[in-house]
This record gives sequence, C-alpha cells and structure tokens, in this order.
Amino acid sequence: MLLVIPCLFIVGIECVLRIFQCGGDIDLVLATRIRGRDFFTINRNIGRRYFTQPGIAIPEPPDVLFPAVKSPHTKRIFCLGESTMEGFPYEYNATAPSLLKDRLASLLRSDTIEVINVGLSAVGSTVVRDMIGDLTSFAPDLFVIYVGHNEFYGAFGPGSSAAVGTPPWLTRLHLSLCRFRTYVLLRNGVSAVQRLLGGPSGTGATLMENMAGSQDIVLGSDLYMRGLSQYRANLEAIIGIARSSGVPILFSALVSNLKDQPPFVSLFPPGTPDSMKSAWDRTRLDAERLAAEDRHQDALLQIHSMQSIASTHAAWHFTLGRILESAGRFPEARDAFVRAKDLDALRFRATEEFQQALLDVCVHSGVTVARVDSAFAAASPHGIAGNGLFLEHVHPNVDGYVLMARVWAETIAGAGLLSPCGPYGTPLSDSMYVRSAGITSFDRAIAHVKIHQLTRHWPFHPDAGGMVFIPQDTVESIVYSSITRGVAWTQARYRVAALFAQQKQFDRARQECLAISKALPYSSQPLMQLAEYYAAEGNYLEAEHALRHSLAVEENPYGHMKLGVLFLLEQHAAQAADEFEYGFAADLVQHGILSTEERASGRSYLATAYARTGKFAKAKENARAALALNPGDRDAAELLRRLP
Repeated sequence: MLLVIPCLFIVGIECVLRIFQCGGDIDLVLATRIRGRDFFTINRNIGRRYFTQPGIAIPEPPDVLFPAVKSPHTKRIFCLGESTMEGFPYEYNATAPSLLKDRLASLLRSDTIEVINVGLSAVGSTVVRDMIGDLTSFAPDLFVIYVGHNEFYGAFGPGSSAAVGTPPWLTRLHLSLCRFRTYVLLRNGVSAVQRLLGGPSGTGATLMENMAGSQDIVLGSDLYMRGLSQYRANLEAIIGIARSSGVPILFSALVSNLKDQPPFVSLFPPGTPDSMKSAWDRTRLDAERLAAEDRHQDALLQIHSMQSIASTHAAWHFTLGRILESAGRFPEARDAFVRAKDLDALRFRATEEFQQALLDVCVHSGVTVARVDSAFAAASPHGIAGNGLFLEHVHPNVDGYVLMARVWAETIAGAGLLSPCGPYGTPLSDSMYVRSAGITSFDRAIAHVKIHQLTRHWPFHPDAGGMVFIPQDTVESIVYSSITRGVAWTQARYRVAALFAQQKQFDRARQECLAISKALPYSSQPLMQLAEYYAAEGNYLEAEHALRHSLAVEENPYGHMKLGVLFLLEQHAAQAADEFEYGFAADLVQHGILSTEERASGRSYLATAYARTGKFAKAKENARAALALNPGDRDAAELLRRLP
C-alpha cells in the first residue's frame, strides 16, 4: 500500500492535467480537423519539450499538415534535423524538404509525395533520436536526416546551456518523462523558480548565443570526445529505431562554409606569451598584404615564421588557406581551410571527425548517405565551398538548398529507397524547380533580413552596435517590418503581392499568391486572391479557373460570390445567379461566416443577375433583402425602382 498509494496519487494528477489540458500539449504530432477533414500536424510548441531556459526564444518547426488517412499510392517522408533541415533563414518554399518534394513528384509521377519537415533550430542528434520514435507510428516510407553541426551547443549537447546532465541515460530519462504532464509541470515550476531567483534571461541575445554554454571546446578534449561519442551512439540508436519499424533511412553528409567563414575562436598553445600573440597579429597583416601584391612565396615565408602556434591556432590555418588559394595551390588551400574549421574552438561547424563518424556508422549499418559534401565541393570554385552556396557559416543560400535537394532526390532514386508505383520520370532543370517552388524576391528578402539579424550579434560581431538594417527596396522594407513586428509570413507575402498589383506588376503579384498556395495547399484564400489579380488584368478565364480551384480545395461562400461577380462582368447572368445561390447555401452550412455587409452586397448582385434573366419576382425579393440588410444600398434601391 505504501507503494501503490503514491503511484495512484501521481496517476490521478496526470489524468486531471490531461483532462484539463494543463501546461499545453508537447506531443510531436497532433490531430486536427479542418472543415470536416482530418489531418495531422507537427506541434508548433514541440520546442517546449527541449528548451526551458528562462527568456529563450523557443524555436518552432514549420507549420505543416498531412492527411490523417494515408492513401495507398502516397509516399510519406519525414525530414528531421537542425536549422539547415528546417530551412533557415527561408520559410516553406525555399527549404530543402520543400524542394525535395517537388523533385520527387517529378520523378515519381504515379505517386502522391508527402514531405513533412520536422526540422528544428538548435537541436542535435539527441533530439532527433527522441523525435524519430514518435514518428514511426504515422506510416512513414522514409526518414531523411541532416544532423551534426549542433552536437555541442544544441539542446542536450555536452557544451549546451540546455544540457540536463553528463550521463546520456539521464538525458534520455528526462526526455521520456517529458511525455507526462506531471513531470512537465514540475520542470516548468523549477524554471519559474530560477527566473524568480534572477537566472539569466537571455533577453536580446540570439538563439546561438543563449545555447552556447561551454563556449570554447578544444579539439580532442574530454568534452569534445564526449560529444563525438554521444553523436555516434545517437546515430546508431536512430538507425535501430528506424530499422525496428521497417522504415528506410537516408542520412545527409554535412556541409559548411570553408572559404569565407573565418574561425570564431582561435586558441594559442598553452603558455604562449602575450608578445607572441601581438606578433601574430602583425605577421598576419603582413602576410595578407604580401599575398595581395602577388608575392605569395614571401607571404608563405612570413606566415610560416609563426609555425610555433600552428598546431592549435585556427586563424593561422585559415590565413594559410587564403594565401595558398591566392597562389593557385587549391588542394593545399582546402586542407588548410578544413583544418581551420576543425580547430575553431567555438563549435558551430562539425569537424571532419564527426563527418567520418557519420560515414562509418552508416557503412557499418548498411545505411545510405547522400554525399552532399561532394556535390557542394564540385559546385564550388576549385572544390572549396564558400559564399557561393552559403549565407554564413552553415546555412545554404537558395542555390545551396536546391543542390542539397537534388542530391537527396538522386540518392533516393539511385538507392531505391522508395518503391514507385510507376516508372521514374525525367527531372527538370534547377531553374524550373525554383520557379515551381514559388521562390521570389520575397524569399531572398527574408534571408537578407534574418541573416543580418543573426550576424550582427555574437559570435559574428561581439560588439554589433550601430549595425542598423537598411532595406534595399520596398519588398525588404515590408519584410523587415513584418519580421520585427511578428507579422505572419502569409500576411507579409500578401502585402508584397498587393504592392506589385498596385504597380501593375500582376505576374509578380500572382507569383506571391501561388507561393502562399503552395505552402498552404488546403487553404482557398491565396487562390481567391490569385483570381482577383487575374481579373484586375482582364483575364477572366484564368480568374474563373483559380476560383474553381479554390472551391475544390475548400468549399466556401466567398469563392462562389466572387465567381458570381465574375460572371456578371462577363454578361453570364444565369451562371452568376447560380453561383450567388451556391454562395448563400454554403454560408448557411458554415453557420453564417459572411458579414452583414457581404450578405447585403451578395443579395444586391443576385437581384441584378435575376433581373438580367427576366426573373423579376426573384430580383425584387433579393433587392428588398439587400435593403433590409443595408438600407443605404443605392444600387439595390435603384434596381427595385426600375423593376416592373
């Protein structure tokens, strides 16, 4: 009884918390119902399972829906990993998972492709290991995983401020207990006490800055080796979970900016005198000056004069790499850049040992690896990846994400990881995928703003005072204002579309609407807006097609009303009357979502349609209904006066 009574008490508390939804829901996948259709969605609050530090901006995964009932010819792919998988700094259309979906759809034409992006910023393999177990019950056909850069500072990394404790089993126990609301309530209570006692708030700092607990981690140190060991163990566990569920898995090799990202922290050998450190700064400047004058041999002699610090000093190797690159000695330059990255004591980029651990585990387990690293090298001048494919240290630009998705798709097809229902199709060009993805100047503006916000802080600029963002055009101004004010991505994009429409650039306005529709395939709103821009240009046929599409996606009174107005403009009064009647019927079914003003306007239009078809009694009836709703409706009053 001494054992049973406390257990029953805890179970009772858990039941009460679940009944009243206390503390919110931190399950990874939630069920939802939208206009009579059942879906699953990735929980936007899942980050609260992994991040509890006071004041931190908890990251959110992309907002994504997928049908609760999977059709027989559907291939469902879950993409897991860190911010690169999430698609930072882009949203929805320009991410690697979204581009992967388009590529697979063109290759597997007989199948319906679902790619669910479960990427989350500031997480590592420990979180992916936790997530993948939750996803195996949702009928996956493939897991695609990109993880490795956040192994130290990501949630539960050994150098992270979100580390639970040293033993990995303690972290796994903590994550298992987070499925229970009682435990979450206790955990949140502890965090609240920490805030009251004056714990670090993190206000104004970036997620990178808040997550870096142990900032300097020396290559080969005990902390470094613990992170490497944890990474390897998590990879093996992830593969085991997928295999036990019979789900194929694809790992992606890791990529980072070698040529254009200087090391964040360079460490001198222990005991290096201050005079030597000052001499290094002078030597580096002299060597860079000599290289700029094409005196490469003299620059190399100068840099090698500081050989005594070379074994541990990341900046020494990075400077050597730049000199060798300018001298045309590209293989040696690449080796120097790689060594500089590996010696960087601020570990926001995975070392080659982590890359090799990933390859070794996958080879030993017979798991396929997409060699994105080789593809990035091949697409970079002289085989050294830099700003041509990256925005900063690890996040690709649009070209980089397009390349990443291409390698994933080619590897999936080549390794036979999905069994298509028909023959493979022919892939399109990269430019066609970019256009079909709906990637526009809006997406590039988002990247520009977010990268500015990221790089104006530590560790890129420890003192970022005065780095004010200056929009380059009106689109960037809209995007910047929307991001700083927390305006939704869709609303910002609609504002940009309205700007283009105001400038009579209707094609660009429609591209923004199509981009929203691609990201929100179960919403009729972007398609109705698309129809308005077609109609504004006088293209009524395409406007009708867009409205028909919107109604196929989501039955609603607005689509019918807009079709009715369109048919009136085209002098098709009978069809217009039918659409207005359909609209009022749909409004009745949906419990009156039209406003009083919209109903009045609809009745006035319907009266006009009936008058034009000679159905005067119905015309009078609807004109009177319009005036009852809006006594100031002059069109309805004039029509009623003129009717026989």
